[in-house]
Amino acid sequence: MLPLSATRLTTFSRCPRAYYFRYEQKAPGKPLRAALLGRSIHEALAQFHQWPGWRGLPSLAVLQEAWVAAARALPEPQEKEGWQLLRMYYQKFVEPLDQWCEPLATEGRLEGTLQAGPVEFKLGGRYDRLETLRPHTKKGRGAALAVTDYKTSRTVLPPDQLAMDIQMGLYQIALNQRYQGSLAQVNHIYLRTGDLVQFEAHEEQQVVVKAKIQVLACALMEDNAFAPKEGEHCRSCEYRKFCPAIHARPESLPQQTRSLQLSLLSG
Repeated sequence: MLPLSATRLTTFSRCPRAYYFRYEQKAPGKPLRAALLGRSIHEALAQFHQWPGWRGLPSLAVLQEAWVAAARALPEPQEKEGWQLLRMYYQKFVEPLDQWCEPLATEGRLEGTLQAGPVEFKLGGRYDRLETLRPHTKKGRGAALAVTDYKTSRTVLPPDQLAMDIQMGLYQIALNQRYQGSLAQVNHIYLRTGDLVQFEAHEEQQVVVKAKIQVLACALMEDNAFAPKEGEHCRSCEYRKFCPAIHARPESLPQQTRSLQLSLLSG
């Protein structure tokens, strides 16, 4: 059984060379200063949303307690920045609520299987929050489900259509197999702007994503060249310094990286 993820498939589709650097060679990417802040915010929100429903609406102090624990490794400017974002999140998405409902899970992983011709794929994906919509059933069985992801980017970015198709299709397949429920929507909450962007899910997406997975997986398994594919994504690529499409004399990969046989591991 070969594992796949939306991240791997979209990375390969966007640029096979970036896929090669990231997954085949395990090349070190450019360190991102915001990564630790983002992880800390996600950790605090995951802890906060575990507040029991029977205790009613949690106060801002509950969120602050979760943030203090999550932000211990941050420098003071980032600690203050993160708390400002979380205060805005509370004021916009928590304070107006009439009722507090516990999610099914936070910071979790979904897995499922997909048969594509003679090959069985193991599908994997992560989410920040998973909850039931209508009706609310025990452990999500047979319910309409919503997946929420928190975004820390400074602007609301239009989604990559291919990435969204693959992600939502994988969610649908995995949720149906795990909970016998159906994906109703995917929510992107932009913590810096306070925007909520919702994507409605449809059963037809499962058919679309199965076809796209088949095409991409076959192309990935047959690709021995991993040629660069230039585009807007090159500007923020973590592997620019190694790429022959960006530099006439790119840096050599570090000695500790090693070539691996092509594998479809979850990203």
